[in-house]
Amino acid sequence: MKKTIYLSIIFIAILTLFAAQAVFAGDPPAAASTLRKSLDTAATEPGLIPTSGVTDIPSMVGKIVSVALQFVSLLFLIIIVYAGIRWMTANGDPGKVKEARSWMIHAAIGLLITLMSYQVVAYIIDKIVIQ
Repeated sequence: MKKTIYLSIIFIAILTLFAAQAVFAGDPPAAASTLRKSLDTAATEPGLIPTSGVTDIPSMVGKIVSVALQFVSLLFLIIIVYAGIRWMTANGDPGKVKEARSWMIHAAIGLLITLMSYQVVAYIIDKIVIQ
């Protein structure tokens, strides 16, 4: 029974690889330019690609703080997922569950502190720009 399941999974994986080759066999230049235009549009909309040069210091600091916040938020997301996996694999062991829950709580508190500090920096930059 297990051998049949494993062979079925291997067959589906190989079939998927060959099907992906057939899909990628299209016209690469047209597909690449369309993909590039779509990616540029997706990056320009939220402001990831600056449409004009950053000339003043507060805008540059704002961009740096924004990138740092995105990095830290991604780090907290990874910590939450890691703690969730540890919780699921604890097998009911109260010590492991408590440790995973502690990781989640600490990550949530860290994210809250990060967001609050971002608000303080945004407020200060806003006051600097006005004056």
